[in-house]
Amino acid sequence: MNPIKIIISALIASTLISTSALAAVGQVEVKPRPIHVVEPTDLPHRYIGETVNVMILLDESGQPSEVKLVDHANDSELAESLVPAIAQWKFSPAQKNGEAVSHRVMLPVELIAQH
Repeated sequence: MNPIKIIISALIASTLISTSALAAVGQVEVKPRPIHVVEPTDLPHRYIGETVNVMILLDESGQPSEVKLVDHANDSELAESLVPAIAQWKFSPAQKNGEAVSHRVMLPVELIAQH
C-alpha cells in the first residue's frame, strides 16, 4: 500500500485575493505571491480535494503572521496541521507606491493528494 502524500497548492491562477476592507494598508499595486511553500504534516484525509480559505497578515518582507483558518475555523485538527505549515511559507512582498508594505490577504489553499 502506497502512503498518500498530501500536497497543498495556493491557487496560483488567482493567487491571493486581497481583502482591502480588512487590510490596514489599503490597496496595493503589486499583490504578494507564494515563493516557498511548506507542506503540512498529518493533514486530516477528510479534507483532501477541498479548498480552505486562510487569512494571513504578510509583513514587508513577505513573512506571514496571524495565520487563521476562515473555513473550518473550529476544526483544531486541521488548524494544528495547516496553520504551522503556512506560517513557514515565504511570499513576495506586496507593494504600494513602489515600496514593500504589509498586507492582509485571503489565501485559497487547495488540498490535493498524490500517490
